[in-house]
Amino acid sequence: MSGAQKELSMEQITKIEQMISQTNQRVFVLQLDDSSIVVKRQEAARPSWRYAILRGFSRLLREPLLMPAYVPGGEKAQAIEVSRLKRLARAEVPVPALLHETTDWIAIEYAGSENLGDVLQRINDVDQKRAVWTQALQAILDTHKKNQNLSQVFIRNVMYNEGRVVFIDFEDDPEKSMGLARAQARDWLFFLFGSVWMLNISADEAFQLLSPFLKQESKEVQNALTHSGKVLGWLRFLPKKRKPWGRDVIAAQNAGAVLHALRKLS
Repeated sequence: MSGAQKELSMEQITKIEQMISQTNQRVFVLQLDDSSIVVKRQEAARPSWRYAILRGFSRLLREPLLMPAYVPGGEKAQAIEVSRLKRLARAEVPVPALLHETTDWIAIEYAGSENLGDVLQRINDVDQKRAVWTQALQAILDTHKKNQNLSQVFIRNVMYNEGRVVFIDFEDDPEKSMGLARAQARDWLFFLFGSVWMLNISADEAFQLLSPFLKQESKEVQNALTHSGKVLGWLRFLPKKRKPWGRDVIAAQNAGAVLHALRKLS
């Protein structure tokens, strides 16, 4: 991703408007001349009861990293995404360049068709799989070293395009609700939940790969993660077999085992 602001021609903007009038899709990829772009329309705000449940769950477990960052939806969410894309691009974080914005939609660079999960599941070679995973760890750490945080660093929002990690989806701003250190720790927590199980390695092996990166984080971030290990480490006792429990249970079990190991950071 270039990270630089670009401009679309009036002809290209007209083509986008025509496509918008012909589809109900909120997000779609459009071929413009010799390149692809992503068009994102505004999304309605999510039901407030979802946030109430998550807040209650966070308070029950005394785990502030599980506190949801509010996504307002509509024009406000789009404004947040535009602001964050610009700010992260200025900091040279690998995010799609913002190409155009209107009151109803934005156009951004195309970040490829595969997210990191697609790539990890496609790769059979263990060493190559670990190399790609640690590349993502480095990209997260580099972002934090620039005094930035990401957003919803679920595996689906970590794209892998032409050998590079690219982060997408910035319709919320966790730093405003929980502060920078916790927002950065939250980045790690979300990423681990989505990706560790795909490595097919033990929790100790995953910790050995992860710890050199976490040890470069601030003490505040490390403390937040070791606290998560104490609070969520019990997840390691969930079933380890995917059938009949499903992927989410296995993902939580693997993440819980690694979080439990993070106590070694303190």
